[in-house]
Amino acid sequence: MSVDFSGIYRPITASPFKRSGDYCEYPPCDALKPYIRCFWGTNGELPRDNFQPEHSIVIPDTCMDIIMDIDMESGTAHEFFCGINDGYFYSRPKPFDEKKTTFAIRFYCHSVILFADCDMSAALNSAAPAEQYFEDFGRAVQREIAEAKTTAERIALAENYLLRRLNKNRENPDLMNALYYIVSKNGNADISDISLYTALSKRQLERIFKRITGVSPKVLTDLIRYQLLWKDVLSEGFDVQEAVLKFGYCDQSHLLKNFKKFHGATPSEAFGNAREDVAFLQYNSPKMR
Repeated sequence: MSVDFSGIYRPITASPFKRSGDYCEYPPCDALKPYIRCFWGTNGELPRDNFQPEHSIVIPDTCMDIIMDIDMESGTAHEFFCGINDGYFYSRPKPFDEKKTTFAIRFYCHSVILFADCDMSAALNSAAPAEQYFEDFGRAVQREIAEAKTTAERIALAENYLLRRLNKNRENPDLMNALYYIVSKNGNADISDISLYTALSKRQLERIFKRITGVSPKVLTDLIRYQLLWKDVLSEGFDVQEAVLKFGYCDQSHLLKNFKKFHGATPSEAFGNAREDVAFLQYNSPKMR
């Protein structure tokens, strides 16, 4: 079963509404939407945040990224590839420097294999030189992106590179079947359920998931359930008891513990932190203590 997975599952960050000179997301062209979650980075055309926290939280979003730190004065860049993270961590904001910028490509977990030169079996929680996974990145596009004057130019260069690299024949229908099932069950599925649905053995599933996503079926299922829950936490009228039933938690305590494991905060705390980025958006506070 081949599906446009982006149509049913769009993971988000801890600050999904943030749009400032410090961080901004940009959608890919239509041809890349099934494979690229977004482009992101700093934006010199938008105002910077007045307040810079000592650190910001990075939550597991089931995505992988090529991140470029660009020195616009010299037209050079340092780029690295980050695999899936299975837990949260804190990142210190970089000091403002008008001569430096960041540009990044965020891939869906199932799609990196369509562009990369090797599998993702060693990518979990990793940050490696981009050329380790994309051998021609440096000579094909890195310099052009580093020398580009605007974000729009960088996106156009990155899209051309990705469209040249895209190999749809590498898509694994068994993985897509499994992911479709996991999302349709709101992440409330164990490997026996996935095995029955896909008609694959547990061992086969383990190999496929590890090779393409870098994590086991269980880990990715847990992360997807957390991401779907996080999206619901941000929705109007969120009710924790309804979420317990929807996502298959044993009780409210189980839900809160599992959420905090991946987010470092309770749902209500996470909601408040995200809402600080967009005070003009109107949401009802989650009904929980």
